[in-house]
Amino acid sequence: MVARQRQSLHFIKLLRWACRLTIFSREQTRAVIELAEKKLVTPYSLRTLTPDHPAYCGTYLGSSKHLAAVRHNGSVYPWLVTCFTRAHKRLYDNPRAVYEMFEPLFGDTERSCPGHLAEMYNGDPPHHPRGAPAYAASTGAVLQSWQILQGKAK
Repeated sequence: MVARQRQSLHFIKLLRWACRLTIFSREQTRAVIELAEKKLVTPYSLRTLTPDHPAYCGTYLGSSKHLAAVRHNGSVYPWLVTCFTRAHKRLYDNPRAVYEMFEPLFGDTERSCPGHLAEMYNGDPPHHPRGAPAYAASTGAVLQSWQILQGKAK
């Protein structure tokens, strides 16, 4: 079981590489970013767990007990886009690529609640909004990512 946990890509590993002060090499960072692009990235940010993990749950629906159990097992949280944006920009300095990856997220302020972004989205397509329909952390993350992509924030 420990070996499987080490091999899985969980969003917390990406957060480690997104830190402003990092001890990881460019090659290590590139490997994590590339794996995240393949396994975690969705048009609405990053999944909290890869779809091939046994605990993955791509739809956030059900009883409150079920929701509590699956909350971080595949749901997409918009606030994770900031970490990914920072790490990707530092590595590739290609804002357009990040914008294109998350274009639906950056333009989603009318889907859930006018002027706001949802708390989370399903991990599986079509990534329906879930949780709170207007979530400040989600909206703030997108605004901060825009600032990072425009070179106005680090």
